[in-house]
Amino acid sequence: MCNGVCNSFLAKRMEEHFYCQKCAKYIPKHNIQKEKNKLHRQRCSCCNGLVRNKARVYLTRRLVN
Repeated sequence: MCNGVCNSFLAKRMEEHFYCQKCAKYIPKHNIQKEKNKLHRQRCSCCNGLVRNKARVYLTRRLVN
């Protein structure tokens, strides 16, 4: 479960956001860490959940795919 840090992820800036499967939220790229094993999967820095690869960009108040 999310440890509560994810509320800081809600500030939508003009950058790529990725979907965390455990938090069920879109998080910015600077809150993602890579695993240090062979797979190099992306993990959420808040809950250590898996992050999907497809990015979304927020432009002012609209979500653009």
